[in-house]
Amino acid sequence: MLNNPAVDSDLQAAYELQGKKDGITAQEWKTTKLSKWNTAIKGMTVDDNTITFTLGDGSQVTGKYTHVGAVTTTHGEHELQWSKFTSEDEGAWRAVMLMQPEISEDHTALTHFHFRYGNDGFELLQDASVFPTMVAPDTTAAQFAADFAE
Repeated sequence: MLNNPAVDSDLQAAYELQGKKDGITAQEWKTTKLSKWNTAIKGMTVDDNTITFTLGDGSQVTGKYTHVGAVTTTHGEHELQWSKFTSEDEGAWRAVMLMQPEISEDHTALTHFHFRYGNDGFELLQDASVFPTMVAPDTTAAQFAADFAE
């Protein structure tokens, strides 16, 4: 969504403000944020124990997943709780971690959740430098800007 030209232009002032706070250019700040949040997955549907991932080209990857526990990671001063899921289905990612969605009570903040996925177990997925992110389809540039400021 942040690669959408209309949203991008609406966020230019927020990129400039955050870049200034961090002592870097607006473009450097945006590039850093995208490198942490961006993902080739453009949508996700969870239906009971089945997760369907929609990729950028519109193709889908579906698997039945089993909850196998949770893990806590740290990011700065924050402890982050991730639910862990595994799948044995052909073509599905073997390991998926989902973080509890963040939803504001008044629905004005950025509704989003983070996830990680792969085929090489959970240890690699605990890397605190990447946070592939899904946002609600009706997310606005103002909500992104407010989230950046937090």
